[in-house]
Amino acid sequence: MDFDEARKSMWASADFTEAMRQIYPDPIRRQQFKDWLRARRENFAPKILTDPDKFKTDIDNAHFFNETFLDTMVRSTGAKQRLWVPIGRDEHFRYRLTVEPHGLEATDVDDEENLVNLAPVFPRCVLAFQSPGKAAEKSAEKPAFIFFQLGELEYTPNTDTDIDTIATHRGWDETGFNVVARIGSDGKMGGIFIVYNMDETRTDRDLKEIWGLLPTPLGSDFDDEERRFFCARLSNSLGELGDDYRLNWEEDSIFGRELANLVRVRRN
Repeated sequence: MDFDEARKSMWASADFTEAMRQIYPDPIRRQQFKDWLRARRENFAPKILTDPDKFKTDIDNAHFFNETFLDTMVRSTGAKQRLWVPIGRDEHFRYRLTVEPHGLEATDVDDEENLVNLAPVFPRCVLAFQSPGKAAEKSAEKPAFIFFQLGELEYTPNTDTDIDTIATHRGWDETGFNVVARIGSDGKMGGIFIVYNMDETRTDRDLKEIWGLLPTPLGSDFDDEERRFFCARLSNSLGELGDDYRLNWEEDSIFGRELANLVRVRRN
């Protein structure tokens, strides 16, 4: 197996490092592969994305099952210099997307019964869950909701201050939700959603009490059970969203209120 074939095999595996050890058990050969991989990355390193509008266009026109797109997008956005994309606002808060393609983790990587039957697996920027809520009730098979991770949904109080000034001078807080692009059966955009991040490393909170809740103003009195959800639809495309976009948290935007396990996605 040549280096390029080995790279593709490792890229499709659940654990890149472990796959590399299995393919190249000899330390010298393994180091040669690492040197080749480092040189390849330097030669083909994509330009870091810093333009929110360019990011929106790339996502809205992407073919998410294309290996080249996935590799380029992940490497061009996984930098220390984060890309921020205005998402919209509601009555009390403004929201933005902080681009990060690896914010969500699969919960059942080794559970073959839960793996989407799409074999090798896609990289972890592509995940899936079995459709919860109303959509699932209509289908005994519960068709998979497959998505590409865009990043974290953050918020700050809603004011008339210019968005660029806010981004520079005011703190933004995590909502606990991640923004994702749903992938249709053709591999293209199927809408922009937010999915609650049930990361088990958040041991400082009681997830049973606070999961699935968007922020509320101090002193407000809302029924948490009525507000709680796992997944909600924001728009048909990322290009529709922006600082002045009015977000709707009404019932017709809620895709699922029940928790669902995130799983890795296997290729056909």
